[in-house]
Amino acid sequence: MPTEKILIIDDSPIDARFASKILSEAGYTSTIIHDSMEALGVARQLHPDLILLDVTMPKMDGYQVCQQLKADPDTRDIATVLYTIRDQFIDCLRGIEAGADDFIIKTLSSEDFLNNVRKILGERRIGLVSPTDSLDLSVMQPVARTQTPLELLKTLFGSFNKHVRDTMSVFMGAHVTTVLMDRAIEKAGARYQFFRQLEQSQITNLVFDPEAVQGIPTLEILDGFQAFNSELYQLVTKLTRTRLNGAKEARAITNAFSDMVEELNQKYQELRSQVREPEPAPAPETPITAAEPAQAPVSAQLAPECTFDPSGNLIYCNEDFARMLGYSKTDIMARPFTSFLVHESRQHLTRAFDRLVEKGIAQIKLHFKSSDGASVHTDATLTALYDSQGRFAMTRCALQVVPATLLVQEREEEIERLKRVIHNTNEELSSMASIISHDLRQPLHAILVLCQFLREESVGRLDEQAQGYIRSIEQAGGRMKEMIEDLVHYARINAQSNAYEDVSMAQLLGLVEDAVANDIAARGATLKVAPNLPVVRADRERMMELLVELITNALKFNDKSNPIIEVGMVKEDEEAYTFYVKDNGVGIEEPYHESVFRLFHRLGKTEETAGTGAGLAICRRIIESHGGRIWIRSQPGAGTTVFFTLPKELPTF
Repeated sequence: MPTEKILIIDDSPIDARFASKILSEAGYTSTIIHDSMEALGVARQLHPDLILLDVTMPKMDGYQVCQQLKADPDTRDIATVLYTIRDQFIDCLRGIEAGADDFIIKTLSSEDFLNNVRKILGERRIGLVSPTDSLDLSVMQPVARTQTPLELLKTLFGSFNKHVRDTMSVFMGAHVTTVLMDRAIEKAGARYQFFRQLEQSQITNLVFDPEAVQGIPTLEILDGFQAFNSELYQLVTKLTRTRLNGAKEARAITNAFSDMVEELNQKYQELRSQVREPEPAPAPETPITAAEPAQAPVSAQLAPECTFDPSGNLIYCNEDFARMLGYSKTDIMARPFTSFLVHESRQHLTRAFDRLVEKGIAQIKLHFKSSDGASVHTDATLTALYDSQGRFAMTRCALQVVPATLLVQEREEEIERLKRVIHNTNEELSSMASIISHDLRQPLHAILVLCQFLREESVGRLDEQAQGYIRSIEQAGGRMKEMIEDLVHYARINAQSNAYEDVSMAQLLGLVEDAVANDIAARGATLKVAPNLPVVRADRERMMELLVELITNALKFNDKSNPIIEVGMVKEDEEAYTFYVKDNGVGIEEPYHESVFRLFHRLGKTEETAGTGAGLAICRRIIESHGGRIWIRSQPGAGTTVFFTLPKELPTF
């Protein structure tokens, strides 16, 4: 039986009691502290084997407590685990920055919770072995002396990028990989000076500053390289435990570390007798001279004027008005003024007349089309003219042509304004997601935990009807928990949060096939993937989530004995790729082709289908955050095809 001591620091009495109950039944000694300030002193005095630390607490949050525990020599070696209801990557990353040794996400599964605690304590007892420990420095040292520090760094990180970084990018995405590498560089830099001058982008592109490594002993570089890999491996191990496909990711990345080690050993054996040629100096860059300022177009120097009657027919125009539109005055006269305007400006002019009649003057922007089809943008001042009896007789229109440069500037300013609006909206949505993530999850979690306590502690004391009430509460609470999680996820998806990178759709669908393999096999289904799919610019993880959701839906809503699902590309044009996911399932009636993309919309009854109905809404948000669109074509009994586009140019906001 285990004898380890565990300190639980959690301001929620219910969550703390839940964890303590499970640990005590498993034979551990647990102590509960609700005050984060008091917990620091108790940790020094008790010196437990493990600290379970909640993230959200008053006075000091879990990240701050963790930082202080790791800064104190008396407590820094205690395994400190963030025990939290927050399960987003950014929350786990903050924990890594604070020095957390591991993470356990709060769930209602006693078995999962206990297994995680046992795994963490077990690894602390025996030590976590990194494949980088097999890097034989004694073999490398003779070769390292034959290379300059710059050459050695390029050799080491060339192999690292080939195996480890590329594998991490495939399985975890470029953004996650970059963040973890930056953190490992920072940690290695605490011991090895040359790392302090290196950024992740330098390692990725193998562009090292010769000045940063000049005079650094090559043996120190070897030690630093091993320290960097060891730090990175530990970070990857911690993070993959919090992810849905973490076990598979961890295995693939561990193998990549081993492949890198094997290649480096072979490479250094081959390089023993070789002397590398110095790299040629880069060619001098050709100086770039500034272009001559452009002259303002002739149209910008004009002063066009015209007059039209109450029916809108032109009765006068000056030469500048004719020149602006590229017509002769004879061709213009007696024609409707609106015939020279684009449709949108005609509508604006109609609305401006209401102000003109009321106040006698109106200002408006008008967009003309010239005789050669060119656009002419103007600022117009409309003035009402009256006859001797004071009746409205005609309208005088004075125009000022807006130069193209000013028009571009105005559009850029408008785009920037819209960007700010969208940014503020996304910030508010993200803030709302954070509030929902904790402030709604926490009380719901407490309700479900109390239901579990009530059921376990009232055995034999409650009749079947009362037990049924408890089960109904748990079922409703479980469904609400799923809806909250989907809502939080939905709110956090936007263009600014995407980690864009080059994504091979063919390679990605290989990972998707692995992810849905069990479901495909269970239904006896066939998944057909078209060949020669392109490389797109997208967020890898969200594209994988999209495809898994669409394929899973195609299986879920399929009544055939042999479901068939096809994934491919319809077309590629200058602006976008159009992909499809097709099935031979039950199909969807036309009135529902749009509503299925609404959040929590379900076609079937709640008890008939699993899930919350948020899947397709999340798919739409993923695609729209990439600047694309998604739609379906379907008929009842004839299957459904989901189409989506991915633009070749990234969205501007």
